[in-house]
This record gives sequence, structure tokens and C-alpha cells, in this order.
Amino acid sequence: MCQVGLFCSAYGTANLRAMDNEIILGAWLPRAFDILEYSMSKRTVFFVSDGTGITAETFGNAILAQFEMKSRHVRLPFTDTIDKAHQAVRQINHTAETEGLKPIVFTTLVNMEVLKVLQEHCQGMLLDMFGTFVQPLEKELGIKSHHRVGRFSDVSKSK
Repeated sequence: MCQVGLFCSAYGTANLRAMDNEIILGAWLPRAFDILEYSMSKRTVFFVSDGTGITAETFGNAILAQFEMKSRHVRLPFTDTIDKAHQAVRQINHTAETEGLKPIVFTTLVNMEVLKVLQEHCQGMLLDMFGTFVQPLEKELGIKSHHRVGRFSDVSKSK
């Protein structure tokens, strides 16, 4: 009896040899679960900020800690001009192309023009932390935020 499902009907049981983690068709093929597990656990994560990137990385790591996965972290600090934003996009998109997976991109960009470059051209999964949290708070509080770089360090130093 064939234990490898669809491969048996496509290739015939005589051409297959099932082993613990592989199917032999003249070459090694990983199990579907192994492919899924690899793609879910081996992501590149970018932290893009117009400041040091520490806030983006700290917040991003807190969220990523909820998932059992290994990732390669790349911090892109001081992305504070449109030119630097395009450079970041090129690096993120290159990673997407070479790895075959959408990188996860956490941003804490305050400059809307710089953020717009990423929103329009980035091939990663873009998670704009300020847009996600600051805009709803502005609406709820009825006031505009400062939209300034480095405000987190000001708040964390206050007593």
C-alpha cells in the first residue's frame, strides 16, 4: 500500500520509496510539512525606523515572541529620507526575491513621505506600528500626536 498519497498515483508505487522525512524520486524531496515548517520558521524580519530602530525592534520582538519561529533580524535605522527609504525597499525586495518569502517589516517611521515609499513599493509584510496605534489614539483622544523622531526615549527618561 502506498503511504505517500498523490505521488503514488502520479508516479506509481514502483518508482517511490517512502522514508521518514523524504520521498525518493531520484532526488530528495522534503515532506510538505517540512516545507511549511521551514517557510514559517525561517523569515527575515526588518526593523525600519527614522531613528535608532530600537523601538521598532523592541516592539517587533515582543510580537514575534508569540510565535515559535527562528528569524534573521535586520535593523535599518535612520531611514529618514526618501532616498534612504528607496534603499531600504531595494534591500527588502531583494530579500523577498532571494528567499522566496515575504519578509516581515516593522516600521516606526514618523515622516509620512518616507513611509509612503515603503507602503507603495515594499514587497514585505509591512507593519506600521505608529499607523496602527497612533492614528486610532489621535481619534480617541481628539488630539494630534507630535509625529517626532525619538519621542520614546524622551518618555522613557521622564520620572
